[in-house]
Amino acid sequence: MVSMVAYVDSRDVQNVLDSVVGPGNWQDEYYQVGDNTYCRIGILVEDKWVWKSDAGAATKIESQKGLASDAFKRAAVKWGINRDAYNFDTLELPAKKYGKNWSPVTEKGEVLFGQALNDYCNSRAKMKVSVEEEEEKGANTLSDKRFEAALQALRSGKASKEAIMKFDLTEEQLKRLEDE
Repeated sequence: MVSMVAYVDSRDVQNVLDSVVGPGNWQDEYYQVGDNTYCRIGILVEDKWVWKSDAGAATKIESQKGLASDAFKRAAVKWGINRDAYNFDTLELPAKKYGKNWSPVTEKGEVLFGQALNDYCNSRAKMKVSVEEEEEKGANTLSDKRFEAALQALRSGKASKEAIMKFDLTEEQLKRLEDE
């Protein structure tokens, strides 16, 4: 078995920033605090730079580059970019050994890589919290994050509108549920 986690490439973050705020309206800087490398991302908001930062962790491959990339992606999360990745469970896939490495495979044993692997994982990704878990906790309302998870569960057939309706929903949530 191999474990797959939600992931974003730093170039994806750059593309989001370029498309949302414009290439000239954001910048990144790196700095050290003790042994930690931080990245801060600034976005031009009403003629003022607003900054958010976070530290990165070195990776096994190209540790310095990986550290900078990780810091950049973690700072981007503070701006809301790819924050939803933390809501997904780790996906366990069957694997076959090819030489020294293990590769994820489909149930039929077909090797997965590139876009096929991405699509396969996305089709099987599950949110960490289900509507049923919310109900078991005795929560009578759904936060926006939990409501989004409930809508995703509804779309994938893992929840029903009736199960979601057991919660006290806001008017906006009710309208969105009706539109599903």
